[in-house]
Amino acid sequence: MFHYTELMLASPRPFPGLGHPAGGIIPNTVRLFRDTLRLDQSLIDSLGANGGDTFVIAARDLTLSALVTKVDSPLPFNFVIAADELTVAPGARVNLIGMSLSVTVVARTITGPRLSITSAGAAGNDGTPGEPGEKGDVIEERPGKPPILGPGGNGGDGGAGEDGAAGGNIVIHYASASETPTASAPGGAGGRGGAGGAGGAGKPR
Repeated sequence: MFHYTELMLASPRPFPGLGHPAGGIIPNTVRLFRDTLRLDQSLIDSLGANGGDTFVIAARDLTLSALVTKVDSPLPFNFVIAADELTVAPGARVNLIGMSLSVTVVARTITGPRLSITSAGAAGNDGTPGEPGEKGDVIEERPGKPPILGPGGNGGDGGAGEDGAAGGNIVIHYASASETPTASAPGGAGGRGGAGGAGGAGKPR
C-alpha cells in the first residue's frame, strides 16, 4: 500500500520579479542523483544554489539531516526529495521559514525518528513610525530669549504592520514508515504597528 500525506494551505505565490529577467531572479532547478546520499547543510551549501531555486535530490539510500532556507535571501529553497529508503537522522532540522516554500518527499520506506516537516510563512514587516507633530505657534516674542510657543501638534499615527506570508506546501508520499509522517504550514506572524510620532515642541496646555 502506498500512503500519501499532503498539506497545501496556500497557493504558491509568484516571487517578486519572477519571469522578468530585467527586474528579478529567475529560479533554477538543481538536480543531484546518487546511490547513497546524506542531505545536510554542508551538501546544500556545496551546490551553490540561490534563493528561490528548487533542489531535486534522489538516492537509493538517503539520510535526511537538514533542510534549510537561504538566510541571506528573501526567497527560500524548494525541495523535491526521492528515495527508496529515507532515513531521518536524530535531531534532523526540518523547520523552514520562507515565502510559499514547497517540499515534496517520495519514499518507499521511511525509517528513524518521525519525519515532521514545518514550512512556516515569514513574518510581516513592521509598520513605519508616525510623523512628528508640528511645532507650536509663537505666542510671545522675547528679546534675547527663546520665544514662547503655543501647544505643539500631535504626532502622527504609526503605520500598520504588514501581513505575515502564508505557510508553504508540503507533500509526503510513502509506502511504509516507522512512524507516520506529519507536516505543518503555519502562516507568519503579522508585523508590529509603527510607533506614534513625537509631539511637536511647545508649551503644554
